[in-house]
Amino acid sequence: MKMTELQNHADKLDEKTKVPILALIELKTDSDMEKAIGIIQNLKTDINNVEKRLESKFESVVRLIHMLFWAIGFIAVLITIFNFI
Repeated sequence: MKMTELQNHADKLDEKTKVPILALIELKTDSDMEKAIGIIQNLKTDINNVEKRLESKFESVVRLIHMLFWAIGFIAVLITIFNFI
């Protein structure tokens, strides 16, 4: 229900009935918001964990590439040395 519809319905009620009903609606809304905030915080934690795992894997790939470049350079030097012998 939209807030405008809720307000229209609430305006039709007498004050004695309106106050407790609106209080219950507010409690329900607060409870739902707390649940939503909890879910968002859990998602944030999950995203951070995934980010850390990806960062770790990326660093591993970068190290592997550096090692391959070093190995290729070393092999190129060896080939050059053996070609002169």
